Amino acid sequence: MKKVFIWICCFVWCYALGITAQTVTPESLVRNVDESALFRNDTSVYVVKLKMDWPEHIGNNTMLSLQHYLTQFFFDEEGDKFLPALNLFTRTKGLPADSMPDFSDEHRYYIDCTLKLLWYAPDEWLTLYAYKQERNGEGRVLSSKRQYFTYDMKNDKVITQKDIFNQSRLWGTYDDDYRIVFEELVEHFAQVGEHDYIDMSKVPQNVALYQNRLMIDLGESLTNVGRDNMSLIPLEHLTFLFTKDFKKRVKTK
Repeated sequence: MKKVFIWICCFVWCYALGITAQTVTPESLVRNVDESALFRNDTSVYVVKLKMDWPEHIGNNTMLSLQHYLTQFFFDEEGDKFLPALNLFTRTKGLPADSMPDFSDEHRYYIDCTLKLLWYAPDEWLTLYAYKQERNGEGRVLSSKRQYFTYDMKNDKVITQKDIFNQSRLWGTYDDDYRIVFEELVEHFAQVGEHDYIDMSKVPQNVALYQNRLMIDLGESLTNVGRDNMSLIPLEHLTFLFTKDFKKRVKTK
């Protein structure tokens, strides 16, 4: 596959009034971030860890709706650019600190943010995996969310299953046969833990494109900790369910 990205490395957090990074060149696509930082306010301390492949732009395409989606997901507020949104988010956690203060575990918080670029089709699609978890010093998870999704570069939008599937066929509104075949395909191509249960009534919720296949998220594995259950179905097997517009975009028959 043609690769046009130039990776931007060595993201630096400056413990001053803000967070800075090296200049991103016009040809760049992804900013690589692999850093941790400590923030403290009067009553709490936060360890923020970022491990990210953050898409910023291709040439003059700033992928604005993608920036809004990602900043909302990770930083709780829509923004046009990564660094300003990150700065606003960390300021809500306090001021930068050089060392861990002597706080009890219930006043220590750990925020992990992961963003991975899974697949890129030039001028067409970007598929990513996003994950955010917050836990306290006792190890109790306070919040957690994850998402596989595809960004449509031509139309500047993050697509959902409603952009992909004809809804009446997908859910068997008028003909159960469509739904039956769909569920059989999901099961046939599924990669799941041996003892994991898949609630098919909720499938699909989280979908993304991956090369010539559709990635259908089946939830986190309970038996294989740290792994996700997934079904990767070749696109040609699903064309009977696609919307007209999506079928044209993926050029299947």
